[in-house]
Amino acid sequence: MPGTDTTEELIEILDGIEGRRYAVVDAAHFDNLQDLLTDAGLPFHPLYLDEKDPSPDTEIAGPHLVELPSRSSARKLIALADNKPAIVWWVWPEHGEATTDEIYRHLRRLNVAEIPGKPKDPDTTGDDDETKSTEGAASAEAAIHAGDHENHSNHTHDDNEPVAPPDSYNIVIFRHSDPRVMAMLLPLLDAAQVSRLFGDAEAIVIDQDKVASFPRPRQLPLKPRGLLRILPEQYGTLDKRNQSRNDDFIAKYLQRVLPEATHELSRDQLYEMVRQAEANRRSLGIRSQKSAAKWAYLEMFTGGRILQQDGVRRYMTNGEHTPDRKVDLMMRSLSAAYRQIGKTGP
Repeated sequence: MPGTDTTEELIEILDGIEGRRYAVVDAAHFDNLQDLLTDAGLPFHPLYLDEKDPSPDTEIAGPHLVELPSRSSARKLIALADNKPAIVWWVWPEHGEATTDEIYRHLRRLNVAEIPGKPKDPDTTGDDDETKSTEGAASAEAAIHAGDHENHSNHTHDDNEPVAPPDSYNIVIFRHSDPRVMAMLLPLLDAAQVSRLFGDAEAIVIDQDKVASFPRPRQLPLKPRGLLRILPEQYGTLDKRNQSRNDDFIAKYLQRVLPEATHELSRDQLYEMVRQAEANRRSLGIRSQKSAAKWAYLEMFTGGRILQQDGVRRYMTNGEHTPDRKVDLMMRSLSAAYRQIGKTGP
């Protein structure tokens, strides 16, 4: 749970901004966020409700707009989150009964954004994996979006504009409920992008390592039509920052679970090993940060020779399970082998 000082700093900042307070919460960090919010007496509105034939799992695991009707509501939500990187705080101008509808509509339009992608071949339909994805900047793409958003035509937008991106951009789900993403992205945006992201909001507040308040800038241009678009130079900066953060996470994980092996390495040697493991896991299709860390463990445990073993690459890239799931299965097998010989496994 966050420290009392940080919680009170956040409460004080929110109290000092005129308007109605809300939170956008990433339900993916919880077993069942909706039950927790109901038990806490916090009204909520799922933001993934506008797809044809929606999956209940998508609704439950997606971002939720949470109303904060009292001063104690923010404290309840902070306690509920228990230090998970799952909350972005918003303050919206008070417009009576229309207030919640206004911010709800705005946030639904933010569910997707445009990111730079390779130009599409006019002879292709755009349905193959190569066309859907971008080459390079893989970590920036991971930072911005939560997964493929293939059926763009099903997504509702209230601006009455076509949602198809230009050939050089791809539409992806925008992780605006992730405070880490917002903390990296907000300082990079120009005035037009800020206007598009903020809508009518008075402020966005993020508690990620430290409390950061982003008040509404003065003299913003009119909100541009269309989706929030991340420009190539911004995307490149995000790539570097996200990859650096990811490398730090994996390096610290390896130092914690393999202290004997990492103690012998210099910082440069450790990070070189992490970067090699990262290149290998991307080639195998391993996506999540936790699975990437586990893959780096397997690489270090085998002295960087795991892909030289017969059948490993074939196992990782074929079959019914995802590469992330297969990493978990390999780690479980290794842990079981450790237990059999009476040692503590990974």
